[in-house]
Amino acid sequence: WDAVKHCTREQLAQLILERVEDACVPQPTREDVSLEEQEEALFQHIFEAHRDKPFPGVYYKRTLSYLKRPMTVGEALIERSAMYTKAKAYGQAADDARNAVAFFERARKNMNKSGESERAARLAVPTAEAYCRLAEAHIAEVDHPLRRWDEAAKAYTKAVDLDPSNGAYQTGLREAGEQLSSEAMQQVLREVYRNEHATDPLIEGLTTDTQDGGHAVVLRVDGTVRFTNVPVKKFSAAARDALRTALAAAAGVNKLRATIERVRPPSPATQRKLCVSFAVVVADDAAAAGRVRDALHADVAAALG
Repeated sequence: WDAVKHCTREQLAQLILERVEDACVPQPTREDVSLEEQEEALFQHIFEAHRDKPFPGVYYKRTLSYLKRPMTVGEALIERSAMYTKAKAYGQAADDARNAVAFFERARKNMNKSGESERAARLAVPTAEAYCRLAEAHIAEVDHPLRRWDEAAKAYTKAVDLDPSNGAYQTGLREAGEQLSSEAMQQVLREVYRNEHATDPLIEGLTTDTQDGGHAVVLRVDGTVRFTNVPVKKFSAAARDALRTALAAAAGVNKLRATIERVRPPSPATQRKLCVSFAVVVADDAAAAGRVRDALHADVAAALG
């Protein structure tokens, strides 16, 4: 550990790339960069991962782990995807991230089938990171032909579901969603939660057929809450967040699945009430939809505090 802690970030990048090579991952098929470019790109990724973080950063601990045991194929693909994204080889970065997703999703599926649910649960974090790498590859850079905000939003949605405490994934999803219309974002959510029923990990992307021929039902609860004697200026960002939190808690879903669709100020048309329209995506969970309804009937004001 003392030796690792004294490594520079450039040396960490070199050590990790050596372990990636030892993991026998498939050779890049779409594009590649020189070894010097790989080292510089991974150094940049490590530098950003450590920015404003206390020493030692996460990559010191990872490097120590990689030195103690062989790197799995999934881990190697995650690191190589991050490197290719920084090297602006976005197509190869996306390919590696997809294969990392497939590696971890298949492992989780097999563990759950064999009754090893605790081991499967521990793979949620690296699986989420694989989805994050896929999102970053799809974001690419301005005017790049591979930039796809919808695909980035799909990948970030999966990452947030798997690792909801990760603030970086939540920020990434919010920023990706801001690039999309409300209709486009709803389509993203429909595709993501439809694909939870997919028969195999998503090797070729985040859209695939479902077991029932693509007819899985995705439920979205749409509603409006009306507040008496509340001016629109009182419905602050904190109030919006509180309402989304209450709706998501009632449904038992992540807060990012609850959105404020429209706010109408008090007027004769609204019977002098503040009207807030919302949507909650509950996948195929009809019981969750019922819980949202019951919570609203109980007392939304109490839920808002």
